Amino acid sequence: MLECSILVGVGFAVLENAFILGGAASSVPVTNALIRGFGAGMMHGVCTLAVGYGMTFVHTRRKLFYTGTTALLAVAMIFHSVYNTLVQSSHQLVGFLLPVITFIPVLVLLNKTEEKKK
Repeated sequence: MLECSILVGVGFAVLENAFILGGAASSVPVTNALIRGFGAGMMHGVCTLAVGYGMTFVHTRRKLFYTGTTALLAVAMIFHSVYNTLVQSSHQLVGFLLPVITFIPVLVLLNKTEEKKK
């Protein structure tokens, strides 16, 4: 189930990058487009994974459902806006590395859940 939420985010990132490149292909350098595409894919994957995983948690606790859902969406929006702000500023490298660094604990979590299943 966690993999599905990551795939939804990555799929949206592909669509978003195709729209950005299609609209302004002549003004976007290829290296920036590739790095942004990779970083945006990871960033959207992390955001949708956090919301998807969090929704499975708050769904079982009815008292937390509305506030928990709001908090999960707020975290995803804040992470997304921090990424966009960094990528469009003079700190592009930090912006590109933010999803990569954030994704490392996600990989650890996914490996632990796979080990529990076995």
